[in-house]
Amino acid sequence: MSAKRARRLREQSRNRRKTIFRKADELRKCNARVYLLVEMGKRCYIYNSERQSRWPPPHESILEERYPLPIEYGPGSSVGDDS
Repeated sequence: MSAKRARRLREQSRNRRKTIFRKADELRKCNARVYLLVEMGKRCYIYNSERQSRWPPPHESILEERYPLPIEYGPGSSVGDDS
């Protein structure tokens, strides 16, 4: 990979990471509790709207204790306007 392409990829990744964290913060302002983990290479970046030891809950407890059931998104799934 050329140095120019590598620099462009780093800049693009940084900008996208900043955008997703800004969007997470906008959700927080709408009274949503948000926890976002981004792993890129050997680094992890975390956004947490709460500073409580119980937030975020473990993934298993989210699936067991919530009704209606949580909507999970992943690669290839459509992130629509599910309220």
